Amino acid sequence: MIITITINPSVDRLYHINKLKPGSLNRVDLKKHMVGGKGFNAGRVSSLLGSKTIVSGFIGGENGKFIEHEAKQDLYETLFINTKKETRNCLQIIDDQGTKTEINENGLAIDPHYYEELMIDLKKLLINKKITAISLNGSLPKGCSYQYYLELIQLIRKTKPNCYIILDTSGNILNQILDTDILPDIIKPNEHEIAEYLNKPVVTDPLELMHYIEKNTKLNAVPIIFVSLGAKGCLVKYHNNYYYAIQKPVEAVNSEGSGDSMVGGILSALDKNSDITKTIQYACAAGTANAMNIKTGFIDKKIFEELVPDIKIEKLK
Repeated sequence: MIITITINPSVDRLYHINKLKPGSLNRVDLKKHMVGGKGFNAGRVSSLLGSKTIVSGFIGGENGKFIEHEAKQDLYETLFINTKKETRNCLQIIDDQGTKTEINENGLAIDPHYYEELMIDLKKLLINKKITAISLNGSLPKGCSYQYYLELIQLIRKTKPNCYIILDTSGNILNQILDTDILPDIIKPNEHEIAEYLNKPVVTDPLELMHYIEKNTKLNAVPIIFVSLGAKGCLVKYHNNYYYAIQKPVEAVNSEGSGDSMVGGILSALDKNSDITKTIQYACAAGTANAMNIKTGFIDKKIFEELVPDIKIEKLK
């Protein structure tokens, strides 16, 4: 069984406009109104792949009610904590040229006892269920520091030492966690996030990227790293070995949520006790299947199964 935890979910709205004019009145068409949050997308994909999945996180207000309603359409179980604080909004505005502008609320501060409640609920699940993998997903709301992710990692390690932990976050949160010795088993940055961490230009050449990672002592301390490179494939660090996976070209209709879908694929593969080759195939096929679907964080299982054998994996080291 899998758990995904999203501390700072959102309700996302995608708007279209001919041309965005800052400082002026802009009239937009609403194209999508959907649940946002990395853990929701990952959990949806892992459940579509047949893994029993629990999606957990904080919700509140009218947006929280919307999230609860939408979650009933999915296969995963939910364990939400209602904080009585309105769940944040995230806006994306795309113009005729394809330029995307994002406006993301930070998320309201949550009373401290809710964080403790989540840890109590998580411990009960770890004790009473056969949990194989957990993902910690996304940003954190106001008043919550990276230390909370560290506390969750420590709780999981103490209660169920063999449970895999995936950390799917970026920016300062990732930087601060990698500065500690309390590390997840797996991280999954994309090419932009790994470049930001390394303070390097964006690199999609797998050998060059491998070289940068090898020279970074903090990244070397993380056992497994999946670096998603979009259409250029995926570089995987698996302990001291490196692999490069590439998918034959497909017609992508929506790349939004492909990284989250990769996490869902990884979670499901871990839940099935797959080896690293199968785990890489699941990750890449899930990300690609999402890109071929108009929905975000969603895959057609038949397409996924057709993609898996087409993932070509080269061992670089």
